Amino acid sequence: MALTNQEQIQVDDIDSRVLSNLSEIAKNQAEIKSIDNESYLRLISRSFVFSGCQIDKSSSDLSISLSNGADQKSISFVNGKYLEIQNTTIFVNSNSTGSTRIDLCYLTKEGALFVKQGITGSGLAPSLPSNSLELYTISIPNNTTSNLSICTLIDRRIQAKSGSYLPSTGIIKNESFLLTQQDGPNAPGLYYFNISWNYISGGGLASNYYTKAQQDIFNVAMKEAEFRAIQNENKRTRGGSGVDEYAKNDYGISINKGMQVAPSNSTYIALGLSSAGKINETKLNVDGVSINVLAINHINNTTITLPDAPIDEKARQDFIGLEYWEEPVADKDIVYPNGCTQSLSTSMNGISTVVGSFVGADTYSRFGTWQASGDLVGRGVIWSTATVLQKMAMLSEPKNNLFVNKLGEVTQGRNRLRVAKGVSGGKWNNVDFSTYGGQLSDKDYNAQIDMYPQGKQSAPLASSTNWTNSNGHSSYTAKSKINKGVYISPVYSAPDYNLSSNGHVNLLPMAMISRNRNQGAYHPEFNSGGSKKFIDDKFHYDTAQVITSTADCFDISKILVSSGNIASGKSGRTNDGLYYDEINERDVRDLRLPTNYSKNVDIELSEYISASKRGYEAEKEMHIESIVADSVYMGGTRTRIIQNTSTLINNSLIPNGLFSTNGFIKIDNGSFYKINTVITSGGKDYIDLSELEGNQTANITLTSSYSLIFFKNSDKYSNNTITRCDIIGDPASYTFSSHVGVANLVNVNDGSSNLPDGSKTQFLLSKKYSSISKVIKNDVLLTLTTDYTFSTTTNKVTFVSAPLSADVVKIFGDGYADDLIPSVREEVEDLTLSDVIATSSAYSTEGAKLLANLISKIATNTSATSLSSKTLLTKFIYPSSSKMTSSDSNRAPSHDAFSLYNTSKPSLKLILQQTEKDGLLYNTIIFKEMKYDVDWGDDQKFDITDNIKTKTDDNGNVIIYGTVISVNPVGFAKE
Repeated sequence: MALTNQEQIQVDDIDSRVLSNLSEIAKNQAEIKSIDNESYLRLISRSFVFSGCQIDKSSSDLSISLSNGADQKSISFVNGKYLEIQNTTIFVNSNSTGSTRIDLCYLTKEGALFVKQGITGSGLAPSLPSNSLELYTISIPNNTTSNLSICTLIDRRIQAKSGSYLPSTGIIKNESFLLTQQDGPNAPGLYYFNISWNYISGGGLASNYYTKAQQDIFNVAMKEAEFRAIQNENKRTRGGSGVDEYAKNDYGISINKGMQVAPSNSTYIALGLSSAGKINETKLNVDGVSINVLAINHINNTTITLPDAPIDEKARQDFIGLEYWEEPVADKDIVYPNGCTQSLSTSMNGISTVVGSFVGADTYSRFGTWQASGDLVGRGVIWSTATVLQKMAMLSEPKNNLFVNKLGEVTQGRNRLRVAKGVSGGKWNNVDFSTYGGQLSDKDYNAQIDMYPQGKQSAPLASSTNWTNSNGHSSYTAKSKINKGVYISPVYSAPDYNLSSNGHVNLLPMAMISRNRNQGAYHPEFNSGGSKKFIDDKFHYDTAQVITSTADCFDISKILVSSGNIASGKSGRTNDGLYYDEINERDVRDLRLPTNYSKNVDIELSEYISASKRGYEAEKEMHIESIVADSVYMGGTRTRIIQNTSTLINNSLIPNGLFSTNGFIKIDNGSFYKINTVITSGGKDYIDLSELEGNQTANITLTSSYSLIFFKNSDKYSNNTITRCDIIGDPASYTFSSHVGVANLVNVNDGSSNLPDGSKTQFLLSKKYSSISKVIKNDVLLTLTTDYTFSTTTNKVTFVSAPLSADVVKIFGDGYADDLIPSVREEVEDLTLSDVIATSSAYSTEGAKLLANLISKIATNTSATSLSSKTLLTKFIYPSSSKMTSSDSNRAPSHDAFSLYNTSKPSLKLILQQTEKDGLLYNTIIFKEMKYDVDWGDDQKFDITDNIKTKTDDNGNVIIYGTVISVNPVGFAKE
């Protein structure tokens, strides 16, 4: 057959991992021929052998020399060059008339290619010789009628690094390869070659050819070089990995933009719910790759199912992240809509989808290993059976993240939402990249098995491979351009091609779910996370059951089994009325960050003032311990109580360091004093009273016995809305030693006693409440209006009958979770500070929440001039540190005097800056309490300090001032 129009082309560089042990990985020469207006490719770089069927360059045409097939046949490389051939169906001399055998094709360290014939009937490939790499195995089926059989490549191609064999999985069907023409007048650009071997009786011709239709398919396909260029440009123009565009629907109970709890079924959270005229598609950017998240676990929405509620009394935190990896389509012979392996969409680019049927499909799409096999199986289009037009439609849609890699493989960037069931009583670290170089782990730094990388595997790796913050590379510097906001695996070891075709997987944090409610009965002392009622259909305060331990709250003979969940309609929770299988907006901490942050400092401060910033806070557990002082003395302006043996902190009875709000001691004469700090040093415990208490060494003496009432964070975290409990009553009357709540012993505004005495009817609550759900006095439920009233303006509960001195009143209600914690001085990002805002307003939308958060006092001013703003007149930021001075008052930030309504009610002023930590932006607030005494006693300046301190103002009043930082980051720092 005559061959005409001969043109020389070169093949793209082979990926260096293919044969890294060869001295040269270069280019192959190939010829493009034309026969009757149809072209075909003839490899001229080397010969190759398939199981006794030898094909070599013996003439101008390729010929087949059939033989019985020796045990091994050797073939050499021409000029040390190699081209991977990815045909999967070939005709060869089966050399078998009885049963199947498997032959092995391998490559020696020296670069010679061998085929080793398997044992007939064994079904197993022969063993691999030492110092060699397996390329693929060929399954030769039984053939009793002819010496020609169709054979299938079991392993698709070599995946080797430094001599190690890392095989891919799955059987590949109808695989092909792609070559890029670089030169020549007849070069259309891309050629798609469908490899077929045709045996011709009496001799033979093996031809490699392509069709015009196949070429058209790949003309619309994105090439890997183009895909990487877009990826790199996205990383250059974005601050980091995160959200490009939030879903804009308003259906459901909103957690944050584009994240909701469904009102009719709140056992899951949603990323975009269908709503007329709204966008329910979340657009993410992960490592520079655009991902459109839609129809996950649903036909047209994205719903995330969560593990069952805890079965014990300990809360946990479940983690949601989006995993991204790259995978050849032929591995599983399926293409997923938008690369979403959990998509249940019934169509893709106008093509009907089907459930994946490959090996491992029943576990490939799961949210986590806590789900049963088959719970979630994604839908897609089978690639091998798709028509030419269907393939072109899928390849030409950028959202599908399809491209052709250097080896000619159609590859898809894929994603799955991962949901890790947290450790009971555990708290995750580093989900906001707050720790340099930190790994995603639970509080004990044990990586969760559910959160091992999975990538293209059917289940997560069962190994110690962890996710590492990409900010934690040893080369990281604060201003270096890196892919921030995402985890990567593996990091410090070699790429793992079992996970992804490019050797690594990314994980984008999406949300943290606090699972605070369990499947036991609710009791405020023994099981504050319970949700069920007791067996007589009663609550903890009126049940006939004797409840003396946590075990009683899980005893099925004492609890109402058919209660506590949504279906039952019965909640035993007297504090909030929630169910154990309910996902409430307060349970969800949104970890998503915008890829390009745009808010300025004045807008950020306005959101704090208006209470629209979501907080993140742990519920407080109150504990009572009896203590005897070993020594007492004045430490500066405070009384210090000393225990010679560190039993409080070392026995984990109390936290070491700054106390949370409202820690007290009660001495023998019944007086209460507020605690400032508790620390341990040199084997001793030191308890310092607040400066507001002054010198009390006359009342607190050596060997005095006293009660320590203190509060530490529980393992129950809330977001935005938190259930609070104020306990009003003398601890001598308490029947419990611990309780979720805050003992309201002292009026937080003036330090006077807040204990019931039979005459006081009105009590100021310790934190700002948005509503009151239950009031229980001596285990009797009181009735709103009949027994008490509550004012959201004054934050006071007023009783119709004054509680007696022996009464204990528990007040449950909702409040705003705090988002600000003490902080050292930080760099001022962009050297920019906000305007100054002062407030004494009783309204949460005008700073009351923020005031309570910062100075632990309740604003009650309702005048029109209770909120005011001033321009910052002067500031001085040291160029060497980008920090404001903490010592030179002449350079402190200053402003004009405020004209707030003259009042003795709690007031404060504040400014906001942003600071960068590990490539992320956090809000930092500098604040100062203001007290009116004839005048404000304010010097119109801010004192810059680390953490929270007290000082005297110009009128001699003790005030609180300090620096706090947001728990949640707000965006990515600029480079």
